[in-house]
Amino acid sequence: MNLITINNLEKSFGGVAAIADISLDIPSNRIVAIIGPNGAGKTTFLNLLCGFYQADKGQIKLGDLNLIGLPTHKIARSGICRTFQNLQIFNNMSCMENTMVGTHLNFSTNFIQAMFRTKKVRIQEKQAKKQAEEALDFCGLSSFKNSMANQLSYGDLKKLEIARAIAASPKILLMDEPAAGLNDTETKQMGALLQKIKNNGISVILVEHNMELVMQQSDYIFVLDFGSLLSQGTPADIQKNPDVIKAYLGS
Repeated sequence: MNLITINNLEKSFGGVAAIADISLDIPSNRIVAIIGPNGAGKTTFLNLLCGFYQADKGQIKLGDLNLIGLPTHKIARSGICRTFQNLQIFNNMSCMENTMVGTHLNFSTNFIQAMFRTKKVRIQEKQAKKQAEEALDFCGLSSFKNSMANQLSYGDLKKLEIARAIAASPKILLMDEPAAGLNDTETKQMGALLQKIKNNGISVILVEHNMELVMQQSDYIFVLDFGSLLSQGTPADIQKNPDVIKAYLGS
């Protein structure tokens, strides 16, 4: 079953095609990797999926919902959340507070209700704390919930950003180089966390340069090159594809 269907997707910057007429189907309940050489259009592709960039042409459909033209907050509410290569953490806030930021998509209060801390606000705040605690526990960060974010190691900060995304109860988690900057032990922990996320019913679409992590953890791989879809298949298919080898290593 396909999770996302993409038809004739295009995006250019200053006349240069970053994404060039891509059509593909992303399967559900999978860890799907987007790989390719530097400048292949991988991060641009993620940015189109979550609405940070608007496509020049094409369709991105999540079920029957066409995501093209939707603002980022509506795409997030549809179930697509995102983590970043460059960490977007509030260092002057605790881990609990950082994670609670992700829960705001699940609740709604207006300014007057918030100002007077009505019963609805208090109930939602309690629910938000519960969801944040569960997300921190899921990512192995329970012992840090009251710690300031700037006290965490880089590897744990990566997990904190994932916890914040999970607190939003996503259907799909977009991840941009989750293993960047991690040592071997932290990379193995990240791989285990990816599998845990998938087993919890959240589909993962990741951009990643660590080929060991990609080949060990991915169920399916799409390869981009100069903004075009070069190849797709299982890790075994991709490893022996001569076009992929040429794109990475040259002829």
